[in-house]
Amino acid sequence: MIIDTPSSPSPTRYTVDGSAGFEQWLSQSLEQLGAAVAALPVCRQIFAVILGGSYGRGEGGIFHAPDGREALYNDLDLFVLVHGIERRERRRVD
Repeated sequence: MIIDTPSSPSPTRYTVDGSAGFEQWLSQSLEQLGAAVAALPVCRQIFAVILGGSYGRGEGGIFHAPDGREALYNDLDLFVLVHGIERRERRRVD
């Protein structure tokens, strides 16, 4: 996900076997996360937030609970790319 570039393509899927509803939930959650990052005071120095790892490759795992609910099997690997940010400001983003 690239901040301030809504026309950037997103992966077709984040998971190997998640339902369409789960994929939609994850996509919306990542958009909300991007909006929260964009609202940070140091956002001027942030030029991208990248989803890496298995979910970024479209290979993310899903935990299927006995009651049918789906949940992330692993954590999300997010990389925040910044330009010219001081160490103490970076800690606020972390």
